[in-house]
Amino acid sequence: MIRDFQRAEGETAALISRLRREHAELDRRIQEFDRHPWLSPDDQMERTRLKKMKLAAKDQIERLQRHPAAN
Repeated sequence: MIRDFQRAEGETAALISRLRREHAELDRRIQEFDRHPWLSPDDQMERTRLKKMKLAAKDQIERLQRHPAAN
């Protein structure tokens, strides 16, 4: 039982770590778009898509931190 909990806790920590890296990479990619004074419609859509993905990663990180055993 304790080993199962420890394994789940380790898996949650690994997932949070992966999500944080993903979040940082998405932020970096968004900043690349932000350096340009003008974006094509396709670039605007891609930037919006990346922002949604970044927000989803942040939400998942927060959810895992609040309720690690439920995930």
